[in-house]
Amino acid sequence: MVNISDDGSLNVDSIPPGTYTLNVSALKPGSRPRENPPAAIGAVKVVVPEGATPQTQISVDEVVLRTYSK
Repeated sequence: MVNISDDGSLNVDSIPPGTYTLNVSALKPGSRPRENPPAAIGAVKVVVPEGATPQTQISVDEVVLRTYSK
């Protein structure tokens, strides 16, 4: 689990180069992630290039969250 800053940024360190899917879920305030379903979910592809360092900023496309229902 990673927290997202108010400006929409997040920091994840030491990810090996490759292509990943970033899955994002929004929880209701005070909810327990393992006990309650998310309010909304979304996903986007992220590419970590060869030679990236912890100081390398990687842009990620906008993640559109959609209402979640089972």
